[in-house]
Amino acid sequence: MIITLAEVKQYLRLEADFLDEDVLIQTLIDAAEAYLLNATGQLFDEANHLAQLLCFVLGADWYEHRE
Repeated sequence: MIITLAEVKQYLRLEADFLDEDVLIQTLIDAAEAYLLNATGQLFDEANHLAQLLCFVLGADWYEHRE
């Protein structure tokens, strides 16, 4: 796992106790991590700050532009 649900909610500036979209946000996290794996063929973890940033940016973009 590169990023956690709590970290993404903080990045998105959502309240920690805002639970309504946790399933959606977790799905976006999983998709961002899968995207990174498919793009590079490498597994990353939380020690790689660039991988973390990419997952934050992808997840936030997909979350903010969902329709």
